[in-house]
Amino acid sequence: MAELENNGDTTKALDYLNKVISRSNGIKITTFDPYLTRAWIYFLQKQYSPATTDLKRVLKNDSNNLHALSIRGYIKRQLKDYNGSNADFQRMLKCLQSKPFSVVADSAFILNGIGWNYYLLKEYELCAEYACKSLLLVPDEAYVLDTRGSGYYGLGEYERCIDDMTKAIGSDPDQGNSWYLRGMSYLKLNIQDRACADLSKASLLGVAEATEAMKGLCQPPTKEEVEKQRQFPNKKIPKVKNRFRIFPNGNMLIIL
Repeated sequence: MAELENNGDTTKALDYLNKVISRSNGIKITTFDPYLTRAWIYFLQKQYSPATTDLKRVLKNDSNNLHALSIRGYIKRQLKDYNGSNADFQRMLKCLQSKPFSVVADSAFILNGIGWNYYLLKEYELCAEYACKSLLLVPDEAYVLDTRGSGYYGLGEYERCIDDMTKAIGSDPDQGNSWYLRGMSYLKLNIQDRACADLSKASLLGVAEATEAMKGLCQPPTKEEVEKQRQFPNKKIPKVKNRFRIFPNGNMLIIL
């Protein structure tokens, strides 16, 4: 599994797991569940059908397996089954209610995941509501501020969106969505110079919607800015709002 952890080589990791599963004849012979880990690798490869098959096996033996529920929740999101995704996240929250304080952050990011699903469903009030619940547990977390700010933008509360996105950018300037929606909020408020500055930054971070919004309104990024971004790229922010952890026992993930 070193290939996956060190350099993200999912092909070699998958080959290793297939051999482990073949030799085990369904008997768990290691400290980690190879079906669970294989499901994660299938998820990374966007092979959602075999991933779901492996997760079904894991959940048959342990219906409250947080790792399996989290992966399945994100598969459902990728397939645009946002309500189904939220059902898995809500189940995770219920399981965590009896856990110690150490998993508070886990609950916070699950709440954020639910909120983001509601944003994708265009249920913006619920998006903001769940992000607020998350921020009670992890104040000033950029990822969650971005979710709440997105909800505020959907509700037409542009000043509140700007406030949240400004805080998010202050903590993590690579949040492309934060630059984009702050720029769009400035645009709605007829503050064009700030709108164009933010949309230009979002465009450099790879937000295609920002590039489109700039057409006929703002000057595109200069060649020098594009070249600087190419030479010194910012961290890419995934559109799927994920968090995961690697555990010492090999049950390597919980997506939040």
